[in-house]
Amino acid sequence: MALVPDYPFQYRKVNFMNGRLTAAVGFFVLSLSLRAMTIQLNPTPDLASNPDALAAVQRAADAWAGFFSNPITIDINVDMRSMGAWRGLASTTIYYNTYSYDSVRDRLVGDGATHVDKTVLLSLPTLDQFTTDLYLPSGWSYNGNIRVPAADSKALGLSGFGGADASIAFNTSFSYYYGNAGLPATEYDLQTAAMHEIGHVLGFSSSVDWVDNLYDYTGLGMAIYPLDLYHFRTADLSLAGSDFANTPRSIEPGVAASIWDALPHTQWRPGFLTGMVLRPVTGNGRFTRGRRSA
Repeated sequence: MALVPDYPFQYRKVNFMNGRLTAAVGFFVLSLSLRAMTIQLNPTPDLASNPDALAAVQRAADAWAGFFSNPITIDINVDMRSMGAWRGLASTTIYYNTYSYDSVRDRLVGDGATHVDKTVLLSLPTLDQFTTDLYLPSGWSYNGNIRVPAADSKALGLSGFGGADASIAFNTSFSYYYGNAGLPATEYDLQTAAMHEIGHVLGFSSSVDWVDNLYDYTGLGMAIYPLDLYHFRTADLSLAGSDFANTPRSIEPGVAASIWDALPHTQWRPGFLTGMVLRPVTGNGRFTRGRRSA
């Protein structure tokens, strides 16, 4: 996953209708007052030698951790180095574990039964319901598995992970701002970039991007990502509201889509996701940090 500067390229646009990570990803428990989750940053010497930059990344990590009460530690290796302007502002490698659809769904349904704010998980489609009307590009097929980010595997109590959960590299080919106010028009806000990349580490990624990169290949069997359980054609949202389990999910590059969990907009600040934190592009002179860009 990469955050790129606001160049005139074309990117698939996904509309995050609801900012509730507790339901929209399903693995984490929202905390309104007491933080239990820890995001441990493991900086390289290059980043550690720049305390202002490290502090900006740490603020982003603390902001994400402050939303959740899962008693887990998420480990992220973090670097800051020159990668060339063509590579974008930052790049993240996420470590995944692959499980069967049923094993992940069973954990989510069990989680929904014990948390009153996650009852939508009880309505997640069975494997048969999910595959019956799944929208895929022509020639593609679903192999019945879910690729789960290591951080989410921890939150679900699934086995198969060890070491760091992800690695993030920030590109010093661009000029960054490390502070909290007065962002110069010619610089990029490092905390915003870190918020974006850590969001991917926590599960805000769709297999649509993977399909998009290999769109010209056919006959491929693919796994979905957890977020795809809530990935609908925007045109189908009214159907999802009345039949969440049976409304087809969409894994289609270029088709207007929405991440939606069928719940009202509560508990999350308006604009946290819609305010550009997880958009794939950003521009210099912009703060996002959970608010609309300034």
